[in-house]
Amino acid sequence: MASNVTEPLIEVSPTLQDPHPLVAAAFRRLSQTRAGRDGYAKCREGASCLAVHVAPSSVDRALRIMDALLKSCEARGFPVEVTDIARFDARGTRINAGVPINKTRLLIHGQWVTVKTTHSGRGE
Repeated sequence: MASNVTEPLIEVSPTLQDPHPLVAAAFRRLSQTRAGRDGYAKCREGASCLAVHVAPSSVDRALRIMDALLKSCEARGFPVEVTDIARFDARGTRINAGVPINKTRLLIHGQWVTVKTTHSGRGE
C-alpha cells in the first residue's frame, strides 16, 4: 500500500559545520591521505571509516553530502554504523568472519542498507 506521507528534503549545507562523528573521523583520515594510483582519495584503508571514494577536489562536497544523509537518517530513527575492518589471528584466519567488513550502513525498517559516496570531481 502506497503512502502519501512526504518526508522533508535532505538539504546539503554549503559548508561542513558540526559534522556527524563518522563524518568528522572521515575528514581527519582524508585530510591525511593522498590520492591513490587511481586518482581517488579513499577512506577505507586500515581502519573502520566511512565508505568514501572520491577525487581529492570532491572531498569536501562528498563529506557534506554524507553528513546530511547520516544526520537525516538518524533524525528519522534509522541507526547508522560503520562495520569493523577484517581482523585476523596469528595464522591468518579471519576472526570476525560472518560480519560485513568496512561497510557504512543504515538500519531502515529492520533491513541494513549499505551506502557509499563516490565522485569523480568532473561535472560539478
